[in-house]
Amino acid sequence: MGEDNSATGSRPCVIVVDDDAHDREIYGRILYYNGFDVVFAPSGAAALDLADRHPADLVLLDLGLPDIELHAIERLIGRAPLAGVGRPPQLHAAPV
Repeated sequence: MGEDNSATGSRPCVIVVDDDAHDREIYGRILYYNGFDVVFAPSGAAALDLADRHPADLVLLDLGLPDIELHAIERLIGRAPLAGVGRPPQLHAAPV
């Protein structure tokens, strides 16, 4: 796990977007050890860039980021399924 891990394609991929490095690490470890590839973004701008390069099954987004606005959130949401729509089986047990 790091700032820009590439998904292997065999496990569902989650983009974790949070400006707090400690929180990113905790969320990343939990997800990774539960069968997910994890890609990290420290800002909204970085998340948009990652979403262009790494198709994600889920985006875990800190809504309090100072650099992301509603239209950018909508772009991120448009790239990953929401609340059970098209989720891989591993995500069905994941809390929303």
